[in-house]
Amino acid sequence: MTETPPFDESLAAFLRFLGDEGFSAELVWVFREDVTNCIRDYWIRMPVPVGNAILARHYFEFGRRQGRGVTLEVLCRLAGRSACLVWVPEDDEDASYAMQEPLKLKVPMQSVEASEVHSALRWWWLRWWHQWRRCVRFSKMLPLRAEAERRTENSTGRKFESE
Repeated sequence: MTETPPFDESLAAFLRFLGDEGFSAELVWVFREDVTNCIRDYWIRMPVPVGNAILARHYFEFGRRQGRGVTLEVLCRLAGRSACLVWVPEDDEDASYAMQEPLKLKVPMQSVEASEVHSALRWWWLRWWHQWRRCVRFSKMLPLRAEAERRTENSTGRKFESE
């Protein structure tokens, strides 16, 4: 496998790809704690933490150092923006199953518009309801913020800080 390009170069390629696919170049980086869904309906807790964009960059670079490839992906649309994630394979088997390339760029085949959730109480209820109904479908592909922080910290020896 060839080497994954640095984040800035990969982000530029991702933005060109999004334009070609008709998606917004205004990005919102999300982690599992920020999103809930029930099959094809998505909700995103707003505002997303300010540190998400920085953590996404650090997590990308962690994946790049692992040498198994990195995916930049649009999960859904959000009020005219693209809700995006960074996916890094756990191991060689994950990379193989994902047919991972050095840099994989993805958008959904059928775009979904997410709803914003600003109320903490509504967010809690939606998360509980979707877990109770067992209709959350993206848990493997969308990384936990804490897991991204842990993996980033373990690879650099420094604790992640949102700067």
